[in-house]
Amino acid sequence: MLVKPVALPPGREKLATKPLPTGSATVAKTMGMVRVCCSSAAVVGVSVEDLLVLLLEKAWYKLVTSLTGLVAAFFGLAAVMSIVEQANKWSMTGVWTTVTIADLLMAWGLTRPETPNYIGLQKIIDEVLTWPGIVANAILCFVFISLWVWAKRGLNVIERKERGLTVIPRNEWEAVQRKKLAKKLGMS
Repeated sequence: MLVKPVALPPGREKLATKPLPTGSATVAKTMGMVRVCCSSAAVVGVSVEDLLVLLLEKAWYKLVTSLTGLVAAFFGLAAVMSIVEQANKWSMTGVWTTVTIADLLMAWGLTRPETPNYIGLQKIIDEVLTWPGIVANAILCFVFISLWVWAKRGLNVIERKERGLTVIPRNEWEAVQRKKLAKKLGMS
């Protein structure tokens, strides 16, 4: 048998290996098959429960990341506003008045904490309440930034798990499932 090369017309680089179907759409026999995925891709090798847990974890970490970021920003801005307020008073009066933690609690609508009369405990609380408010804001800002970093790392772990999943187009997955079923039924 002699093979002769074929020259294709300009603008066509290759022949279509799967021509588009014409006429009526063909209906696949689906007896005994269950549709597992309605999206354009199927996740192979992962149970529905594992996928659900992964999605819930991701949603949880996204929520924690958002909330801790907002709270950290709030305390950071509160620290800056405290300094601006003190500087404003200083520019008017010439006296630097420190905003204490007790002042911040009152500004936030919280009352002074009352404690049982243990030896020295009330004295420690009274001392801490006289600390500059910027210290409290900075500590709270640091705590929430740390929580944000923790949540962001957790989110990164979840996203790495997601990338590790094998995702194939649904039509390819269905074709593989049809072949497996035909092989199982001995219809190859």
